[in-house]
Amino acid sequence: TFGVLDMGRLFHAAITITNAAREGARAGTFDPNDVPGIIAAVQVEAQGSGIDLSSSTIAVSCPQGCGSGLAVRVTISYPFQFIMGLVFPDPNLALVRSAEMMAP
Repeated sequence: TFGVLDMGRLFHAAITITNAAREGARAGTFDPNDVPGIIAAVQVEAQGSGIDLSSSTIAVSCPQGCGSGLAVRVTISYPFQFIMGLVFPDPNLALVRSAEMMAP
């Protein structure tokens, strides 16, 4: 039962983090140099989902440079902890999700 609960929690966290990264990348298309604004958009998207991104690493980058027609990438690394820590060798898992969008 707890294994099923853990898998559900893991799936929920992965979806929430993916959506938050996508929202941050979308916000970055308006102004790729506004890193605090992009991070705020990521945190607002995850707010109310039960996923606390305060201990996460949120990275914003422009792989080919920031500007029109170039991509903005947002990467989130979220430390997930299993309830069934006794079954898994390491009860901690780093969920990493990223999203990339082109600036107009």
